[in-house]
Amino acid sequence: MNLNSKIEMQNSRSSSEICYENFMIFNSQRAGFTIVELMVTLVILAITLGAVYTTFIAQQRSFVTQDQITESQTESKIAFNILTKDLRNAGFAYPVYSNPPTFSGSVVPSENNNAGRDALTLVSGSQQVATLAQPLIIGQNIISITYTGSARFNLTDMANISIDGIDFSVITTCSFIGIGTDCDDNFVLTLNRGMNKPIPAGRPLYALTASTYCIVTDVTDTDNYLDLRRIAGIATLASCSGALPADVERVAENIEDIQFAYAIDSDADGLVDDQNANGVFDPGDYLTPPLPANSKILAVRVSILATTGKDDPSIEPSTKPYYSSGITLENNITDVSNDKQRRNIWSMEVALRNPR
Repeated sequence: MNLNSKIEMQNSRSSSEICYENFMIFNSQRAGFTIVELMVTLVILAITLGAVYTTFIAQQRSFVTQDQITESQTESKIAFNILTKDLRNAGFAYPVYSNPPTFSGSVVPSENNNAGRDALTLVSGSQQVATLAQPLIIGQNIISITYTGSARFNLTDMANISIDGIDFSVITTCSFIGIGTDCDDNFVLTLNRGMNKPIPAGRPLYALTASTYCIVTDVTDTDNYLDLRRIAGIATLASCSGALPADVERVAENIEDIQFAYAIDSDADGLVDDQNANGVFDPGDYLTPPLPANSKILAVRVSILATTGKDDPSIEPSTKPYYSSGITLENNITDVSNDKQRRNIWSMEVALRNPR
């Protein structure tokens, strides 16, 4: 190896060593983050996480609120439809010439407080229980029947009977099924009077029954929700409960108020009385009880106030006028100043198909 080759090798090694040393110096200067950089990164991360959390909480609250609103609207609308349907059916098979025992009409304002919730009792024979097993002749008061479902006649709340929807009587005696109180269709039923017209076999027999709508606080619920109840049978209005063998059914919860107003005919001309004397039938022709004696109810305006039952934190009461003045339905004001609940109102005027 000549001298020139040795010099070139030394120069080559020296260049490599110099490059390596420079590389190590460069990387030692860029090996990590400064404290300032780490703090800035953490601040950005915290802001991002805070924004994500805030968005999540807002979306969660919005979802809960919308879920409560939807549930309240759906449940109250179903209850409202049930009530208005029963109103339309009121008076079906109800005798025209006289009131059946224990009944004073097909639509009875049961409770109408100027400073409280209303209640209403509806009477109809819309429930078919049986059919005639044998034809009836004029004057006959003993009938044979065949039950068509699970319902049974008895001598208490199922004793008022409508035959084919055109004649009415009351069951006075029957043979019971076993040791119970239901009438046995294997034996004849005795009625309190004879039939006014002949009726062929196979015609339907209806039970004339009462249903009372009222509101009560559900003490079995920890939140003390207000329930709209339908009581089939004899109702105790003070407690919105039923006397046995009445069937008590919860139609909807979180119903704060129910109110009724009535369009009446007090002069027997078949027309609604013009209460405001303007010559037309309008909302001003509805009255709240007490109603004039011997007046016939031709139409009912029914209104219910439903609530979500839970507060909505996003509501600011000062922006809602009714939070200070209350919500008025007919002659009752509901105080809503102590909560942030959302509410909706259903209202309808229902013309009776069978006014009695």
